[in-house]
Amino acid sequence: MTEITATARKWEHGWELWLDGEAATQVSTLDKAEQQIRDYLDTEVPDVDHSTWRVSVVPDIGPL
Repeated sequence: MTEITATARKWEHGWELWLDGEAATQVSTLDKAEQQIRDYLDTEVPDVDHSTWRVSVVPDIGPL
């Protein structure tokens, strides 16, 4: 199974989702982030089925 981790960074309109250190896409709420990452990957690499990929979303909440 392929795995990918996205970093979620809060912004004015929701969350930016970062992959490999670059902003990739946005989502309004974190509960939709996993599917948004799959949709983004499907757009970028349409010949790969991303539906079975394990997507982890890690919120970047800054320093504690």
